[in-house]
Amino acid sequence: MISIFIPVYNGEIFLRETLESLLVQTYRDFETLCVDDSSTDNSYSILQEYAVKDSRIKVFQKPNGGDAPHSWQFAMPHLSGDFIMYMSQDDLLKPDTLEKLAGRQRETDADAVIPALTWYYGDATPSKTDRGVEGDLSPILTGKEAFEMMMDYTIPGFALWRSSIVKSSPVPLAAYNSDEYSQRKWCSLCRTVAFSDGEFVYRQNNPNAITRQFTDKQWEASLTDAMVLQLAVDLEISTQKIEQYANARYEDLWFHAMYFTLHKKTLSHKRRRHLHRLFSHAYRMMHRHISLKHWTYRWSTHDLLLFWILINLKAKRAKLLHHAD
Repeated sequence: MISIFIPVYNGEIFLRETLESLLVQTYRDFETLCVDDSSTDNSYSILQEYAVKDSRIKVFQKPNGGDAPHSWQFAMPHLSGDFIMYMSQDDLLKPDTLEKLAGRQRETDADAVIPALTWYYGDATPSKTDRGVEGDLSPILTGKEAFEMMMDYTIPGFALWRSSIVKSSPVPLAAYNSDEYSQRKWCSLCRTVAFSDGEFVYRQNNPNAITRQFTDKQWEASLTDAMVLQLAVDLEISTQKIEQYANARYEDLWFHAMYFTLHKKTLSHKRRRHLHRLFSHAYRMMHRHISLKHWTYRWSTHDLLLFWILINLKAKRAKLLHHAD
């Protein structure tokens, strides 16, 4: 059986369409666990309606935790399938997606099967679909090989995962997107990873998606990046790949830390302390692997105190330039 996990928060706009895409699956042996994070719209009512319509849809409600990792933690004990798949509240599956994923898993005995990923932009923009490794569905990768490709999204993090692997490494609560770290961690634990042409439709036209709304939670992504980097180091991924990843993610850390410094007065004291610690922790995990040539980045990697001094100087300069304009 396949367990499909869907965290829900104020998703009434697309939730019915998502659930309908599950009810028409040609593969019938699945359950869907929907965890409502105390929505303030009609999401919970919609979920209850569908639970009455089909017993494979199971609905839970929890106090608001604010992100997918907390919902993962809540859902994990209730996921009883041999395989687990994650969906957002606005994603869709083509009618034969589960059948093709399950069939490919039986053919290969892979620990994870990655679907074809269709980027859906709505009626105004044509969808595009990424399949396998540069269009080739035949490769059977080791977990380490798949992890390396997943680091820079050469292949997506969406997959049908063997349940024992998911449950052996629960999603950490460190950041709002630490489930992205977990996808890569699970990948590293796989013996083999295969690909299927069953389509997972990844919606891009939801104006309420967290990726389209700025909140200070998005600064937490730097810690997730640092965790992925540390995992790459532990797995002894190629030095070149680690350096490329570290340089790109360190620039993101720099941007997030400076933006935080510019706007920290808008945050509570508790939140400021939390984010300062988070950035500092991410820095400690990243700085040894940086090879950026710009002098500011080079000097900042020598010492955490120097990192924050340079961040504050850059923030002050940005304020001066803004007032000059």
